[in-house]
Amino acid sequence: MTGNINKPKNKFGMLLKHDFLASARVISLFYIVEAISFLLFKVGEHLAKNTVDPGKLVSKIIGFAPIALIISVVVAFLLVFLTIFYIIYDFNKSLYSPQGYLSFTLPVSSEQLLASKTFIYGGWMVVSYFVFYLILEQTMAFTNEYLVDELGETGVEAGEMLLTQMFNLPSLSQIIASAVFMMLNVFTLMFLFVATAYFTITVSHMRYFQKSNILWAIVLFFPVFSILTKLAFIPSEHFQMIVQFKADGSFGFGVAKAGEAYVGGYDISRMLMCIIECVGLFFGTSYLMHKKVNIK
Repeated sequence: MTGNINKPKNKFGMLLKHDFLASARVISLFYIVEAISFLLFKVGEHLAKNTVDPGKLVSKIIGFAPIALIISVVVAFLLVFLTIFYIIYDFNKSLYSPQGYLSFTLPVSSEQLLASKTFIYGGWMVVSYFVFYLILEQTMAFTNEYLVDELGETGVEAGEMLLTQMFNLPSLSQIIASAVFMMLNVFTLMFLFVATAYFTITVSHMRYFQKSNILWAIVLFFPVFSILTKLAFIPSEHFQMIVQFKADGSFGFGVAKAGEAYVGGYDISRMLMCIIECVGLFFGTSYLMHKKVNIK
């Protein structure tokens, strides 16, 4: 037998590729600024450690390194919010503007349209959050090295011990682990924010609200997000799912009654509730896209 057998193309895979490339054209610009400022910091840090007799230009680069690090922190912080803003903007533009008519005529289901946006833009959120965490970690390491140079290791250790005793804090490893879980909790709340925006934007394009869809999207968003946020706190009023951290850096899971004191742990019940709500919003948004939305 000769000739090529045409295999059916993966339409969902092509949709994922399209959404990734379309979003990368804009979002990647943010990362270019971040990469340049962070690279300047690392070059200055490297020169400071390895140059014995720096010249005028090298001295300027070394002196600019802390400023570049501050710029990196600010850009990384803004990157998280700029990514969220763009995600919401592009969701509305690509699905509910005149461009949306083309999107809904693609040979994919409404669930796949929404899933593509969720996977790609959720990935961008994870990347922006990871970059922010990485920059914060580098900032802490740089600050620690500076303090060691100025005060010596003994002085830094004494300062850490004094702080933990004065404010009754757990060990440093427990503080770091708790901070990581706190960042994860904030991330799930941001994901709930985006999922709520997807849902209310979709609702605003139903026949009843379509004449003033932007206004209705804003009006509906705040009560819906407020209700979902309050619902996320309900499990903690009855029980708390705890991640318990130990001084050696290990951890375990447990359940505590509401109001029960625990040390070196973090309540993740709100984070789990936010994840459940995001899943519910996904299916609710998908249903509305398929059954109720009027496309311009």
